[in-house]
Amino acid sequence: MDCISGLMVIFYGLWFCLQALCLYFMGCGFVFRPYVCILWVVVLFSGLMVVVYGLWFYFQACHDLMNKCITNMNQRADKQYFLELNNSAFNLPKKFEFQAHKGDEVRKTHGFV
Repeated sequence: MDCISGLMVIFYGLWFCLQALCLYFMGCGFVFRPYVCILWVVVLFSGLMVVVYGLWFYFQACHDLMNKCITNMNQRADKQYFLELNNSAFNLPKKFEFQAHKGDEVRKTHGFV
């Protein structure tokens, strides 16, 4: 299972808790009845336990996924892949050769006299 399954369990638990609240208010009619309150507490507790399990499962799955990604990292392969994709940025530029345009006068000069 993965992180999405954990989230689904959490939402199921929250839906279960919402049903417990509806059961309480429909059964009691805002009047204190001990047997309905006990049933409501049991159902709400069950729903909350499902939420807690879903949270634990979600974080455990995400933690395992993160550990897998970290252990599979390879610095040398990543560097080589980056250099292959961007090889033109790390090459020396081509030598610039001046080409005279139709009637331009060209003189060769030397750096010493």
